[in-house]
Amino acid sequence: ETIIKIIESFKSNGDIELYMKQSIRDPNLELEVIYGDIKDKKILSKIEFLDLIKKFEEHTYYTNLGETSTLDIRCELRNKHKSVPSSMRLTIEGLDQIQKYCKTDMLESINYSLIDKKRYKDVKNPSTKYDSIHSSEYPCRINLKYEKDIQNDSREAELFTKDWSKKNKGYRYKKRYSFLSLNKIWRIDITGIKQTNISEYFKTFRQSKLLQQPERYELEIEYVGTNKIPTF
Repeated sequence: ETIIKIIESFKSNGDIELYMKQSIRDPNLELEVIYGDIKDKKILSKIEFLDLIKKFEEHTYYTNLGETSTLDIRCELRNKHKSVPSSMRLTIEGLDQIQKYCKTDMLESINYSLIDKKRYKDVKNPSTKYDSIHSSEYPCRINLKYEKDIQNDSREAELFTKDWSKKNKGYRYKKRYSFLSLNKIWRIDITGIKQTNISEYFKTFRQSKLLQQPERYELEIEYVGTNKIPTF
């Protein structure tokens, strides 16, 4: 199977099984394989993007989970006099909700979720680094990320959304097509993305000119098995 071949190609550059063990032990960890190597500047073309969607829709080994539209918003933080994006992000799902927000830039009548996502660090073994592992054969990389859902009525959420109109924000719009393998081990996300430059922030959606940004395409394979590590 193609997915297994891709996973095997990481073995020479990192301990893929360790990453999988950690993701199984902790439900807040996300193990993901992303196509498109930043270093080699190899990315999906629009033709490949559309072809992938068609192939997965026709493939009998995968269940079609449907498509979603989301708008992710991160706020600008200052770290040692440098501008960095927040690890916490606010996500608005559904075209109706997104359009409603874009007209007003107000959260009061919008349904949204909050999540804190960052690179995983093992507090018991701080010397072990969980950096991205790059494939030796494909333009792919593996990431192990820590994800924590933030309740909208929590203190963290209150601080993040406080004075919302005054905050500098970065935007990312995603149109995603998702599939799940029949054994429920692999989730495939094929996504069209428009986003603002990582170093640029804006007070309003209109100022960001997000929809004028070029679209790029991403293939993500996420390990969603929870019981055992697949044998390769």
